[in-house]
Amino acid sequence: DCVILDSTWFCNMIKLSHGRYNKNKVNIPNLSKTRKLHVIICKKSKIIISAETSIGTVHDINYFKPLLDKALKLGFKIRTLLADAGYNSKENYAICEEYGIKDTFIDFKSNSIVGRDKSFLRKNQLILYLKHPEIWHESYDLRPIIETVFSSMKRKGKNYIRSRRGISQDSEMLLRVL
Repeated sequence: DCVILDSTWFCNMIKLSHGRYNKNKVNIPNLSKTRKLHVIICKKSKIIISAETSIGTVHDINYFKPLLDKALKLGFKIRTLLADAGYNSKENYAICEEYGIKDTFIDFKSNSIVGRDKSFLRKNQLILYLKHPEIWHESYDLRPIIETVFSSMKRKGKNYIRSRRGISQDSEMLLRVL
């Protein structure tokens, strides 16, 4: 009944050496030469229930509804949803309200203000975030679970993909999910 959304990127092994370097001389690849994996996992079992792939420059907001639709079509009854600020939009809160997901914790940006919203749920969650941050973060603190899933996936199967073409890269990433 509790799911967590997030995304991670995989760099192409061939293009790994053409990135830029940060202050610690660690190679940072160009996002246009990476692929992104968007997933929803169950909180308790840590099983990935829905996955989508994209190019590295695509924003996370575009994959919120397709991931949620897949999970609901598979028969999951979602009561609580956690996601990072990359998925924060008025439309996504409205989607959660439409699907009956009452406990939605999509992280807000620091400059968020209470205003006219499409969603009553977003307004309530933003008020909770601003006035009672300790209550908000108590629920939101479950998000590191998905980072653990990504970390184990990358440790077991490397942090890069070997394929050259987009379709092959997507297939390789989805095989890692399996």
